Amino acid sequence: MSAPERIAVIVAGGSGQRMNAGIPKQFMQLNGKPVIFYSIEKFHECNAAIIVVLPEDQTENWQKLIRQHSMQIPHKVTVGGATRSLSVFNGLKMVRNGDALVAVHDAARPVISVSLIEKLFDEASKKGNAIPVIPVKDSIRRITADENKSVDRDQYFIVQTPQVFRAMPLINAFENNKLASFTDEASLMEQSGVEISTVPGEITNIKITFPEDLSYAQSVLRTK
Repeated sequence: MSAPERIAVIVAGGSGQRMNAGIPKQFMQLNGKPVIFYSIEKFHECNAAIIVVLPEDQTENWQKLIRQHSMQIPHKVTVGGATRSLSVFNGLKMVRNGDALVAVHDAARPVISVSLIEKLFDEASKKGNAIPVIPVKDSIRRITADENKSVDRDQYFIVQTPQVFRAMPLINAFENNKLASFTDEASLMEQSGVEISTVPGEITNIKITFPEDLSYAQSVLRTK
């Protein structure tokens, strides 16, 4: 039996307001090229077809970036929606193979490794899905209107991307929850009754959110 087709939906819809840079963080320069290019390159190394989801007002700028950096990796482009969920859904509408494995990845996570991507695709081919998680290192507390108490950090994990699922169940889940907004695909699939499979993530697989995150990513990439 041949291996399932691999597809990466790279979501680049964020505005990057917390970066105070004037441009979306996924297009900021990181060691000489846009942040998003790193994710595209890594998925290309893993033989995944690539779909890039862009803010509607950035499509012209995207073409300029491609020419400026001579980026020649084949990919498709679509525009995002008002929420992350709608942006991912727009990307999924371009998937034609329901049996494919689809990795949904945040463009603002440029320090993704080929080994983690391969691990996730491999696990998803066996279990139907796979997401990367890392343990919580700090002490944590549950604070609500009614309580303020410490909780066992060993029971909690930080969820990363990419998150990999069989295409058709993921598309169906979005179709059935068009008006809902989920912070990640695992939450959506869990809501649909799917058991989620996890693999160890990477502590360096950070999401660029603040200026200091960009400095950290630069340091990690130079080390690699």
